[in-house]
Amino acid sequence: MVTNLPRKGPAAKRGRIELTVPAGLDVAALVKPNDADSARAMVSTIINKTACRDIDERGFARLYSPYLRKMMGPRYAATIRALLDQGIMHRAPYREGLSSGYRLAEDVLALEPQRYLVVNPDTLERLRKCWSDVDREQARRRKPIHDDLERSMQGLTVLPGIDAKVAEKERPARLCQRLAVDKIRRRQFRLMVGGTGRVFSPFSGLSRDLRPFVRLDVEPLGCVDISASQPSLLAVVLSLARGGDSANSPSNGPKGLTTYKHTLLAPCLPACSSFVSDCEIDSLLSLSKSGCFYNHVAFAASASREFVKKRFLVDVLAKRIWRRDRSGRLVRRDYPSGVEDTFRELFPGVWAFIRDFNAQDNGALIRLLQSAEAWLVLEQVARRLVGRIPFVTLHDAIFARQRDLDTVKAAFDATFEDLGFRIHTKPESWG
Repeated sequence: MVTNLPRKGPAAKRGRIELTVPAGLDVAALVKPNDADSARAMVSTIINKTACRDIDERGFARLYSPYLRKMMGPRYAATIRALLDQGIMHRAPYREGLSSGYRLAEDVLALEPQRYLVVNPDTLERLRKCWSDVDREQARRRKPIHDDLERSMQGLTVLPGIDAKVAEKERPARLCQRLAVDKIRRRQFRLMVGGTGRVFSPFSGLSRDLRPFVRLDVEPLGCVDISASQPSLLAVVLSLARGGDSANSPSNGPKGLTTYKHTLLAPCLPACSSFVSDCEIDSLLSLSKSGCFYNHVAFAASASREFVKKRFLVDVLAKRIWRRDRSGRLVRRDYPSGVEDTFRELFPGVWAFIRDFNAQDNGALIRLLQSAEAWLVLEQVARRLVGRIPFVTLHDAIFARQRDLDTVKAAFDATFEDLGFRIHTKPESWG
């Protein structure tokens, strides 16, 4: 439902810009009248990034301060402060003066999504300029495989029962899940390519329990994904930085793939040689080939696999050691973690490498692994499937019709054969 329809004025003359806002949220009562559309634009940006799961492990969407200033105008800081003070959203620091993470409050996320047409002429002009900048940046990042993916996604549909399933969800998940479903119904399949090469779409925003309600060319979906993707890719990166071995990778890196080799190896070579032993790398490679990494750590930590999987990302790969106190100063707060302690006992050199690699930025290694993941799944495996079967991707997985899963698995196997290393993959389907 569109809440307003401008029949006169700039919005009608120059073309309409539509935002997604929570129904019942009276933004105009929280900020100055001329800032209301700017506030709606920010809320809409957070909602859309959350709906596509372009968020961190805590649910915060990263927004850059220069972009917000350009989108919202000179009073952007006061408008953001008003939304924070009223509890509409929460903020987490990322990089001082450059970017912050924003997350809408739970009661806001429990509302229904609705479409709103921007009427403020100044906001309209700023949004047009900002979105033109985004289009140019996306054009720079996009590759032919992204166009192929968008065409393949046109075959996605959802079953009517998905609405009842969304209604059963806990309050914070409803708005963004409804928006993701609505975008699929409205055939809004534009992919957004992130800085690491990851792609985000309405399909990427659907939670796992909604996938049985999705069809591709009117057939049920299944997927093939990489088991323990981040630890497995870390094992491969360390192996290649070491120089490889005859059992797992060629001594000069992936065959003929210099871009991949330089992207992954250059930042890792000094730290890898200083900290990580061949024994630890071989152990990680063995676990990546068997898909047993999380089970191995969970057994040693006396914890569940799901708990270890979640905490490994937060407490090991991207642990936030430095935090800001109330005065804004950076202070060291190296909180205890049982999962991290267990990993350090099992792989002391790898743990030291991760700490050294993330010394200045706790997200440095994650971005490297996400770049490797995007390169592997999109540019190597997915390109083997173009023109053969319809498919969509979700970070470390490729989704296709259930009858095509063998073809997808074969594409993964052929890729690993060409590269000279192997990572465990697993097929999954829903009735």
